Amino acid sequence: MSSTWKYAIVYLLVLQFALGLLVPDSWTYHYRIPYEAFKEGPHTLDLALDQIEGEIRREGLTDYVILLGDSVMYSGPGGPEQSIGYYMEQLAQAEGRPLRVFNLAQPAMQVGDVYIVLDKLRRRGIATDRLVINLVYAGFVNREGGAPIVYWLGDDLQRVDPEAWSRYRTSIIENPQATVSRTPVERLNAGLRRLVPLLAYQPVLKERLFRVAGSVKEVYDTRPWTDKPGLPELMKQYMYQRSFSPEPFDMTAANPQVDFLQRILAKTADHPPLIFLSPTNQVLMAENTAHPGYQANLRAVDAWFEGKPAVYRNWESALPDGLFTDQVHLTPEGYKVLAGMILQTLEEVGALAVSQS
Repeated sequence: MSSTWKYAIVYLLVLQFALGLLVPDSWTYHYRIPYEAFKEGPHTLDLALDQIEGEIRREGLTDYVILLGDSVMYSGPGGPEQSIGYYMEQLAQAEGRPLRVFNLAQPAMQVGDVYIVLDKLRRRGIATDRLVINLVYAGFVNREGGAPIVYWLGDDLQRVDPEAWSRYRTSIIENPQATVSRTPVERLNAGLRRLVPLLAYQPVLKERLFRVAGSVKEVYDTRPWTDKPGLPELMKQYMYQRSFSPEPFDMTAANPQVDFLQRILAKTADHPPLIFLSPTNQVLMAENTAHPGYQANLRAVDAWFEGKPAVYRNWESALPDGLFTDQVHLTPEGYKVLAGMILQTLEEVGALAVSQS
């Protein structure tokens, strides 16, 4: 072998192991995991978790909160410094409490994904004593033809819970929305990404390259819904109406949402999580939310949580419509209000350290 090839191989090996040190932490996690990188490669979550684990260990953190959920907890359509985790830290700091909040939510994450992230946290020794999970009404709706219960992290389910994988494998693989390796080549690539840092960081580097080139332009339309004239008509489309279906919820384990909630609560019984039903724009969706079937379904969810090892809050109608950008997503001020509600609830149940002020 020529010396040139030897130098090339050594260079690549050094690059592999040094890449994690060369990539700025903020590219992987800055108040949340960048969605553009995550959707390109959901394994970006593992890079962020490694980074968070290192921060917790280096700084000896004990008073921190983990946020899990979907686009509401992620805090779209605003930027990272308009997100729930950012506001929680700012509000806590104003009260004299040094609090860290790690937001691992992503748009379209389902309860099955949350269950898998919980496993990843525990395998790394990251405490889930202060765990907050958001749910949406749509998650309980019949999933036939809709999103699979594991949307992003299907490749991890078999390892995390073989029984659950056996039960839901077909629905996950057959649903084109699911992010899962379906062919031997895809499974090989998924395995290589876990072993080869250069491949693991590819989504992060690609997102940054496109950002520098101008291909990724973050446009945060955080205007209130009243400034979007076409929104009421858009909400009449089937995909949105389906999310507010008044058909009776199946609140047994036959409903994948309920099944995975039971699995989550079984794993967190030692430190019950705060789980809240996310706010809905009661004015924009008035026709839907006023339906007797919709209201009956809300009561069914409330009843299911009674006696469960969780701190449950139904905040479905807790916010005024002026804090919404659409049917469920909030303005930055709305997310700040929601952040305050979460903090207050954690304080009420004694989940946070006493303020130093």
